[in-house]
Amino acid sequence: MLLFLLIGSASIVKAQQKEKPSPQKVANRQTNWMVTELKLDESQKAKVAAINLDYATKIAEVRANEPDPDVKRQKLKSLNKARMEAIKAVISEDQYKLLVIKLAEKKKDRQNQ
Repeated sequence: MLLFLLIGSASIVKAQQKEKPSPQKVANRQTNWMVTELKLDESQKAKVAAINLDYATKIAEVRANEPDPDVKRQKLKSLNKARMEAIKAVISEDQYKLLVIKLAEKKKDRQNQ
């Protein structure tokens, strides 16, 4: 009986310590989503993938190393703004408008959950 309690407790702890995806996985997921939603061409895909990986790495560093929640939030906001500007330079104006709309929809969906 004690063994079952220990195994059950270990499972709960492990579930609570959910692993964060690597920056590479985050960047791949973001890039694949953009390819699908924005219909990126191969050149755009390569450039956006590099941008996403660069910023996913920077964001992971901030999340791991910044103890102050207010400073962390500000740094993440700044990084996201810079990432969007970098992506804006790579995609068309219509693709950028669509990106802004799609991201707003995703944000709204997350808030409704």
